[in-house]
Amino acid sequence: MLLALAVCLHLSTLPDSPPPYPYEFRGAWVATVNNIDFPSRRGITEEEGRSEIKAIVAKAAELHLNALIFQVRPAADALYFSQTEPWSEFFTDQQGFPPDPVWDPLAVMIEEAHRAGIELHAWINPFRVRHFTEHGPPSALHLSLQHPDWVKKFGRYLWLDPGVPAARDHVIQVARDIVSRYDIDALHIDDYFYPAPETGASEFPDHDSYREYTLGGGHMSVEDWRRDNVNRVVSGLAKMVKEVKPYVKFGISPFGIARPGVPAGTQAGLDQYKTLYADPVMWLQEGWCDYLAPQLYWRIDRKPQAYAALLNYWIDQNKLKRHIWPGNFTSQLIESDWTADEIVRQIYLTEKTKGAGGNIQFSFKPLQENSRGITDALESGPYKGQTLVPPSPWLQVESPYAPSVEWRRSERTIRLAWNLDARSPRAQRWAVWIKYDSGWQFQVFGPQVQNMEIPLAGLQLVTVTAIGRNGLPGQYKSVAVNLKPGGPR
Repeated sequence: MLLALAVCLHLSTLPDSPPPYPYEFRGAWVATVNNIDFPSRRGITEEEGRSEIKAIVAKAAELHLNALIFQVRPAADALYFSQTEPWSEFFTDQQGFPPDPVWDPLAVMIEEAHRAGIELHAWINPFRVRHFTEHGPPSALHLSLQHPDWVKKFGRYLWLDPGVPAARDHVIQVARDIVSRYDIDALHIDDYFYPAPETGASEFPDHDSYREYTLGGGHMSVEDWRRDNVNRVVSGLAKMVKEVKPYVKFGISPFGIARPGVPAGTQAGLDQYKTLYADPVMWLQEGWCDYLAPQLYWRIDRKPQAYAALLNYWIDQNKLKRHIWPGNFTSQLIESDWTADEIVRQIYLTEKTKGAGGNIQFSFKPLQENSRGITDALESGPYKGQTLVPPSPWLQVESPYAPSVEWRRSERTIRLAWNLDARSPRAQRWAVWIKYDSGWQFQVFGPQVQNMEIPLAGLQLVTVTAIGRNGLPGQYKSVAVNLKPGGPR
């Protein structure tokens, strides 16, 4: 028999309101270039690939991560059904050849992540056209053959020339295709803009496109022109994302040091402003990105690149109060003598720094393999309980309504079920607070999960809240089921 329900539209009216929602971004990059994280090998079968994706998501859920940043365009190619670019060699072993049978890793990753209540961010590399670890011939659909006049060789790579207007437009259109057709939570770009100098290659060969610019009446120096080219792509991506889906976030992960000597005493191997022609401080202050993930890939005690000083610098630049979610070099647990304690300390340092909202681990492999005990250290330490992705209130999205809740009581448990009115905006997550005699417990579920079994012993109160696409709780905050003695029967 269905029991009566106590419904309160405002938590302030409850005799025993739940604690505030716990917010912390806990992400990890899933790199596909050179098969770093996925797939484990080129030419993987569909069964193997789906199994690997499920294992990644299962491990992320076990670690209480709430976001995965999945690389879907490593080098002008695709690990999804692209309308314009060829299947990636890193996926099918031969660029341009579809998997057999045909299946879509991005679609599967989105489905599995969302089922687990985890955000999925689609990560693209805007300007890299070919990676030095690719061995097979390019597809006839590849940019290097379709538009060779857009492409430049520099060191070990092929690069898209940001000085070619049509090339910039192509990057934005590729991203538009992803945002339009896939249910992603964010579009993400990394720090590959103009290339850093390599042995035997110090000057990017864009003399012809700069000459075209000056012949057209342009007066900027080549350095300012290059920065403007990158700015046009970044601002164009930001504008496109909000035009297509206002609730989708746009994230950028730049090199962790804005300029050498900034803040005072900081040293850097390169000046991203003068070599990569990237100006992430301006992008942040113009509000072009919803989150900035500076790659703070140094130890806490490394004075020339002090983690705390760099983190505080980026927070100080964040005048519009967007998200600052620094990246951590977790792969050093495999590649060097770093310890799990270093990563844990960096996360704790971030958690206690006002203005920082979480971390992103590069990359997923050490988490999957529990390298040097990192998985154990996170589960028993900073990632012990679940959290929600910090909300982005500047994303103008209507919040979901309060859910309706029904529950059935057995001898030892209650069965709780909830749903939204058909007119309500969709829920992207469900947040559930459960109060026992011993205290509160918090759980997060994906949108497909709409019921749970709860032990009755010591149970006092349950609240269910729909979380909207911008991360904000539903407009009515919560629905509560009061099981205290004397409550409804």
